[in-house]
Amino acid sequence: LLILDEPTNHLDTEAVGRIMGRLLSEAQDLSLLTITHDKAVVALAQQVFRLEGGRLTPVALQEMA
Repeated sequence: LLILDEPTNHLDTEAVGRIMGRLLSEAQDLSLLTITHDKAVVALAQQVFRLEGGRLTPVALQEMA
């Protein structure tokens, strides 16, 4: 399990693409938990949850579009 808390904070779009592409291609045998506000990073997720009022709520991927 690799936990990433705002891994793309303060990066430009190109750098975000490079970093996330590398992580996703090389972490095939890992689970990634990414905490982020970056919609570009969220768009790469297989599952999305929103933390509200101390509770995790599943979010449909189509809601993220």
